[in-house]
Amino acid sequence: MPYIIVFGLLALWVLFDALGRNMRAIAVLWALGTAVFGVVFIPLYLAKRPLKTGEAREGHTAWNFFKNFAMLWTILMGVVSIYVMRHVGDTIPPPR
Repeated sequence: MPYIIVFGLLALWVLFDALGRNMRAIAVLWALGTAVFGVVFIPLYLAKRPLKTGEAREGHTAWNFFKNFAMLWTILMGVVSIYVMRHVGDTIPPPR
């Protein structure tokens, strides 16, 4: 359930960001890809999206993909770890 919420919200962000970057033809496809395969599509979108005036990107597409993937994976695993620890803490009975 948390996966659906997190990547659903990220898919909405991708949709609105892509529309704001004049990617109208494929904005919905990026959003659908993010909703289904979020861990791969978010870094890919960030590496491939057109830049606005004044924005800069360091490195090539592959570098940006792996950099964004590492950041997303680290954040996602932190969130999952907290969620699992809370769930385990709620299911284990207190000591007597």
